[in-house]
Amino acid sequence: MSVAYSMFSGVSGLKANSDKMAVISNNIANSGTRGYKTDRAEFEDLLAMSLNENSQIGSGVRLKNIKTIHTQGAVSNTGVVTDLAIQGEGFFVVNDPSTEASDSGGKLYTRQGSFQFDRDGYLADSSGGRLQGYMADPMGRL
Repeated sequence: MSVAYSMFSGVSGLKANSDKMAVISNNIANSGTRGYKTDRAEFEDLLAMSLNENSQIGSGVRLKNIKTIHTQGAVSNTGVVTDLAIQGEGFFVVNDPSTEASDSGGKLYTRQGSFQFDRDGYLADSSGGRLQGYMADPMGRL
């Protein structure tokens, strides 16, 4: 094993630690944001070469994925009748006229349930996106 492999392994560990600290910092910065879902950094080993058929030398680690944890958060009463919450799976769907020409088709998904009535009487989020609804069939399915 050369010194270069040792150095790369150490540097990749420092970079991976920096990436993890960035994810943790983002979680802390958003800890007071309603509806925020925490992220977790996931890593993978980098294998450089095989010494023989039974052993390999690793060349470090790298960030594989940043996974959003979609667990149920605490539901609290805000005293505002237009504030809504979803228990279990799912998202609120809101439209956003400024993105209707994009790939999203003007639909945005959120778990943040702070809504108020807009000037036309529709429930809207703080950005003006109107809460969307869908008619259920006679069996109660969407």
